[in-house]
Amino acid sequence: MQSNTVTDTVSGQVVAAKGARASSVVTLALKPYEVRAFRVDEPTAALVAWRNQPTPHADLAWPRTIIADAEKLLANRALSKRVLTGDGDQEFVMQQIKLVSEALAAGKTALAWSLLTDSRFWHLTRTHHLIAATAARKVARRTNE
Repeated sequence: MQSNTVTDTVSGQVVAAKGARASSVVTLALKPYEVRAFRVDEPTAALVAWRNQPTPHADLAWPRTIIADAEKLLANRALSKRVLTGDGDQEFVMQQIKLVSEALAAGKTALAWSLLTDSRFWHLTRTHHLIAATAARKVARRTNE
């Protein structure tokens, strides 16, 4: 086996091979959300650089909508008192909004999605939609009676 080899784990193909103490550069062009896996036979190997293409503006609309909804929740004191009832809930939501906004501004879309889909954040910030929908159904029922 050659030293310092990089092997695609799906195809088994060696995609880069260098002698001892040399470096290998593997250039990849991944589609959005595509995952690739490689085996590196050099125990001291390290990933030293990568570059992401910017996420298209249209793909950022949904995460920005979620953040806007969370900000509206915080701004509505009556609703936030009904939804954000646990210790530290309000501070947690505020911190997540800050972190997601920073991640989006830095082009770190995967990090932003990870923060948005955190189970605590998602539950807290999406619950108010259920409350609003339930209230609207009650009003509609009373109107129809």
